[in-house]
Amino acid sequence: GGLGRAIEAGRVQAGTLVALLFPSGDARVRMGPLFRRAVRGGTGIDRALDHLTHQMESGTHGTSGKKIRITRTSGRRHVHFLYRKKIVSTTYFIPTSQFMSFDENYFSTHTYENITFAKYSMYWWSNRFYAILARRHGKRGARLLEVGSGMGHLVGQLEDSFETVGIDVNPWAVQQAKKVARQTALQTASAEELPFRDNSFDVVIIKHIVEHLPNPEKAIREIGRVTASGGTLILSTPNLDSLLKPWKGERWIGYQDPTHISLWKPAEWLETIRGAGFTLKRVFADGFWDVPYIPLIPNSIQKLFFGSLGGLQAMTGMAYLPMRWGESIMVIAKKQ
Repeated sequence: GGLGRAIEAGRVQAGTLVALLFPSGDARVRMGPLFRRAVRGGTGIDRALDHLTHQMESGTHGTSGKKIRITRTSGRRHVHFLYRKKIVSTTYFIPTSQFMSFDENYFSTHTYENITFAKYSMYWWSNRFYAILARRHGKRGARLLEVGSGMGHLVGQLEDSFETVGIDVNPWAVQQAKKVARQTALQTASAEELPFRDNSFDVVIIKHIVEHLPNPEKAIREIGRVTASGGTLILSTPNLDSLLKPWKGERWIGYQDPTHISLWKPAEWLETIRGAGFTLKRVFADGFWDVPYIPLIPNSIQKLFFGSLGGLQAMTGMAYLPMRWGESIMVIAKKQ
C-alpha cells in the first residue's frame, strides 16, 4: 500500500529498482506495462505489476534471487525485484477475495463461466483450429506435447495424428482428460519443470497457459529444451497490443481471470521465444470475439461484425489476421 501511494504521488521515478514482498498465496496479480524485468548479475528477475494489492509490503533485501524465506509469523514470502520503466498517475487495487487456485472450480468460473464445451461452440472451433495448425506444421506419427492440457479436448482431437502427451498442474483436470483423451499419456506436472528428456517432442502446444505462470520465461526455456531440432511450437496468450483493448478498459478479457499473473507485451513474448532457441515462423491474432465492444448494440450483431474475421480464420484454418487484430497473440515457431 505504501509503495502504491508513493508511485501514485510520483515519488518513485522511472529507472528505480524496487522490491515487493507478499505471501505466496496472494501472488495472483495482474501484470503488464508498469514495470519491466530487471537484471542484476545476469539473473533475470521476475516481471511486473500493472495492479498492486494492499497486501504487498515494500522493503529492501540484499539478494538477487527470485524467492527468499523470511522468519516471520506469516511464513514464506516471495520477493520480486521490479524495474520501473515509466511514470504513471494511477494505481489499481484487486481485493484478495478474487484470488483463486486451480481446482475443479476453475473451469466454471471467470473466463470459463459462460463457455460451453459443446460441438460447434466457440471453444470447439478454437480447439479445432489449433489441431489444424498442429497437423499442418507437424509430421504424422510424431510425438506431440500439450502443456496445460486441461480437460483433454484439444489433445484428444490429435490422437489420430500424433503420439500424444499432455500435462496439467490441475490434478482434477487430468482425471477428467483421461475420459476424453484415452490414448494420450497424461500426468500432473508443472510447465516450469517438464518431466521429459531433452529433444523429446516434435510438436509442443501451449495454449493460454503462460499468462498463468509465475515464471513463464522458465517454462518457455523448458519447452525449448524438450523440443527436438526442427520441431514446432504453437503458443497463444492474451494480447496487450489488441487494437480494441482500450475500448474494453478494465473489462478486457485478459483482466477478468485473477490467475492471469503474467501479461506481457507481444514483443516480450517474442523475445523470450527466440531466446529459448526458436525461430519465429508466423505471428498472428485470433480476432475480436470479446463482445460487447460498443454499448447498446446487441451482442449477436457485434459478434457478426467484430467476430467474423476471427471466425472465418478458425473455420478455414488459415492464419492470416495481423498481430494486433485480436484478443490473443498466436505464435508458430521452429526449434533451431
